[in-house]
Amino acid sequence: MPNYPPSETAKQLGHELRKLRLRPLLEMPIYGTPFYADIGFPDVKLYIEVNGPHHRTEERASRDYRRDATLSERGWKKRAFTEKDVDRDVFACAKIIEADYLKLKNGSEVKTQESHIVNKSRWLLILGAVVLLAAISAVIQNLNIGGKTEPSPTLETGIKNTYPVVGTIERMQERTSQNGANFWILAVAGKLYYVWDASIGTRLEAGKAYRFTVENGRFPRIVAAEISETAKARV
Repeated sequence: MPNYPPSETAKQLGHELRKLRLRPLLEMPIYGTPFYADIGFPDVKLYIEVNGPHHRTEERASRDYRRDATLSERGWKKRAFTEKDVDRDVFACAKIIEADYLKLKNGSEVKTQESHIVNKSRWLLILGAVVLLAAISAVIQNLNIGGKTEPSPTLETGIKNTYPVVGTIERMQERTSQNGANFWILAVAGKLYYVWDASIGTRLEAGKAYRFTVENGRFPRIVAAEISETAKARV
């Protein structure tokens, strides 16, 4: 199977992963097979695919299926994103990969899916985030919020549901999108949430407890927030 130069989107994701102190290999050959991965971590047998429109062709889909079947038999785990996922929020995609990597590094199981912190004082937060990533889908499905939850990040959907989160903002970061709009990334109980509404983001403070209304999806969006007296997160 011929290899191709890394796409600009894969390069962007690789750069973000290196900022998290990971060591990704771009357009990585899989030893003992004719296959290549967009991004790979051979030390934990994790490979990443960044799928563009060309992956929808019958020939490419068949080739991807053969690769995935072969690598699964050899113990490799896969995480896939669309180019739109990475362009929308490369930081969040990199954090998902970081969680997968750390989980495999610690000897835990990671389910193959289509969709930097080194300070010792933050390791508990990392482990909590890994557990939450694995459990959040099941928790949301048990909430009485009506309708279905959003599927894999490789699928497009117009369905958006909301659910409550109560907790203390452990840290927050203000960033600027490609179109020049400001948005905020919050960490609450080890999970990342996003605020695009400036009227909400500008009045939030790290270290304070809030009751949030969150719109579910690949990048959970806070659509309402009010001060809460309890600092223990729950969903």
